[in-house]
Amino acid sequence: MSDSGRSPRDPSDVDVARRGGASRFRAHPLAPWIVAVALASFASGAVVGSGLSTLFASSVPSPDEDYVRETVRTFGLDAEQERRLRLVLQFEREEEIAILRSVDTSRLSAEQNTKLLALRSATERRIRESVLDASQRAAYDARSRPAGAVADPRTR
Repeated sequence: MSDSGRSPRDPSDVDVARRGGASRFRAHPLAPWIVAVALASFASGAVVGSGLSTLFASSVPSPDEDYVRETVRTFGLDAEQERRLRLVLQFEREEEIAILRSVDTSRLSAEQNTKLLALRSATERRIRESVLDASQRAAYDARSRPAGAVADPRTR
């Protein structure tokens, strides 16, 4: 029984609440602060978490990163050419992985080896056609082919 002589589950309390009357239960004065601190903690955790994931994701270089840097430096590629080079290399990597997934891991067959060589040739052609300008192509050809070899005449 409470101080007023009624039990804690007195039906008259329910009637007062239904009619919009004041409730016997009041919020603790610290409740808004607790909610605010919880929301601030969540928000700061989300910001720090996304920042850390970006930091760690950007610290893992692609397998072609050394090649890209060397090609950019050697041929003086601009930002757009570098972007296109990365796209060409990414496409090659995905195609190469698809070919390698389809083979017996012990060794490549002549057919699969031919597919890989064709893919690499196509990648070289894409780099020449979609990344390099005319003056850069000559230097690229000189570096990317064995002595005495010439470029595919279709790509000149």
